Amino acid sequence: MADDFYWGVFIRLYPHQLPNWSGSGGLWAECPDIINGTAPLDTDTLLKNYPNPPTAVPPPTPFLLNQPNYVYVTAENCKDEVINARVWMFWAVQSTCLYPSTWQSAGITVDGHAINYQPLSLQAAPEWTDHSKKPKMGPPAVTTTPFVVTPTGSAQDSYSLITIVENEPSNPPKAPLPPTFNSVSDLASWVSDNGNVGWLNMSLSDGGLTRQVD
Repeated sequence: MADDFYWGVFIRLYPHQLPNWSGSGGLWAECPDIINGTAPLDTDTLLKNYPNPPTAVPPPTPFLLNQPNYVYVTAENCKDEVINARVWMFWAVQSTCLYPSTWQSAGITVDGHAINYQPLSLQAAPEWTDHSKKPKMGPPAVTTTPFVVTPTGSAQDSYSLITIVENEPSNPPKAPLPPTFNSVSDLASWVSDNGNVGWLNMSLSDGGLTRQVD
């Protein structure tokens, strides 16, 4: 395996992106693998829709302040080995998003526990030997237990959801937060350059937060 390729759990920047093949396309804040709803979602449907998500940003789903929201993460494995990963979820106020120490885990639960991470097992991908052809991925996986996110804040702010996947989970669990960023461009590069990271901007609409389209 070449050192300059990414091997692990892959979070897409946009629909149909392939690791080690597709570029960022200039997109970084519209992750299709962070999926939210105001009620629990059918994970079988999420997996069914994974190969062919909408090519355009889908209609907004409200993401409510001070109320529970149900957030799921989908992913694929591009490594030819089974991965038992850990998926982390954070929410952030966009005005302080350059400071990962301010990314919030408060108000996030998993199965009733005040934690912002959960395990995710992914089947191996076929070995990718001919790099002139598109890589084949392992079957998609989804966090079957939702992250229940109840963010607190002001309706005057804008918000983001962030997921980070640990391919080799730390023991004990330690949030894999990056250092402070000097600019939004640096933040965008970090998201784009790391296949295990997803970022989804949200904005207030009709009393809730929705996907933000810049």
